[in-house]
Amino acid sequence: MNSEKLASNMKIYTIAFTRQGAKLQEDVKTALQSMPEADVKTHLTPRLMERLREEVAAVANQNQTENSGHGAIQIQEAGLKEFTQQAFENADQIIYIGAAGIVVRAIAPYLESKDTDPGVIVIDELGKFVIPILSGHIGGANDMAKMLAKMLGSAPVITTATDINGCLAIDTWAVKHNMTVANIENIKHISAAVLENHKIGIYTDSKSAIIKSQIEELQSLYGNFVKLDSLNQDEKLKNLVVISNHAKFGLRAGILHLIPMNIFAGIGCRKNKAPEDVEKLFLDTLKGLKLDIRSLNSINTVDLKKDEEALLELSRKYGKKLNIYTAQELLKAEAYTAYGFSESELVKRTTGVGNICERSAVIGAGNFIKALNPRVRSEQKNSADKSVKSQEKEYDCDYMEITMLKTKTKKDGVTIAVAEI
Repeated sequence: MNSEKLASNMKIYTIAFTRQGAKLQEDVKTALQSMPEADVKTHLTPRLMERLREEVAAVANQNQTENSGHGAIQIQEAGLKEFTQQAFENADQIIYIGAAGIVVRAIAPYLESKDTDPGVIVIDELGKFVIPILSGHIGGANDMAKMLAKMLGSAPVITTATDINGCLAIDTWAVKHNMTVANIENIKHISAAVLENHKIGIYTDSKSAIIKSQIEELQSLYGNFVKLDSLNQDEKLKNLVVISNHAKFGLRAGILHLIPMNIFAGIGCRKNKAPEDVEKLFLDTLKGLKLDIRSLNSINTVDLKKDEEALLELSRKYGKKLNIYTAQELLKAEAYTAYGFSESELVKRTTGVGNICERSAVIGAGNFIKALNPRVRSEQKNSADKSVKSQEKEYDCDYMEITMLKTKTKKDGVTIAVAEI
């Protein structure tokens, strides 16, 4: 699971192997239903489904009628191989209720990379232990395991070195702060430096007050971070963390590059516009701003363009969410910025709003900020982690500023604007 999931549904797949495990699965479902963002799909193996056919049907009917606001929880039949393949293709978190050895063999053919694999958790059928076995940090399995263990009255079994030593896990921190890790292979160097209490340089080329606050938070969590004004300030430092929206830093050895996903593109276009025309202006705009495409949080537009194939293709190709807004929603963009939008009477007569690209970029950013706030307050309530307090400040709507990096740009029937949190 990457940080793009924070403001959208978290897809969670669960499967139980035994009758006792199926009983525990009901408690797991109840725990997961407490998460407003959870989209849960539950499964039983065919053999177990056959044994529990009548009970499963009754539970499924009850979930359909009593579920309130989380979407109907489905109980599906799936063989272990079939389930695992589907879960690795679609899920952010996978929860197996059964023996860990069975799970290890089941997931082995599907492992790819720690930055793309979903979080995987194993719970024994009696619910004594909750064990994250894959993607504990970036995939969020460690945090999920701790949450489930607390709600089930179980013991979380955490084995990652930074966690058991009470040290900063830089990849977990990055995910919580909506950042992508550009060069995942360098996490191990930073983690080793933290465990060995070595100095680590930290640098940003951003002028953002938010990133400045994040660096201060890192220094409070690990006292041996040394803030640098340039990458060449202290050549003795072997390990460096760079926080930047730009692509160039991932090319240097010894640098862990964290990319804030705080960029929002707003796009409008003529009906049936060629996808390659939209893509070209999109890529040229990001290149002109020297932005790494991984810093883009979402693509945003008006509802009249919700079926526009050029925008749908752009969203699919680059794995960026396409947010759709009504004209009435776009008219509220002034609430998030003092920027004066460039209005067109022709566009207003057609769509109901005089500017699509600038307003949708700003609304996309503003809605993302609002989506983060309830999540942080929930963590504040349920966590003893002192760092959560700094997140509450960081994600406060009044504290975050939305600015236009690129005002309305038009070419060949396509318009684009780019906003930054």
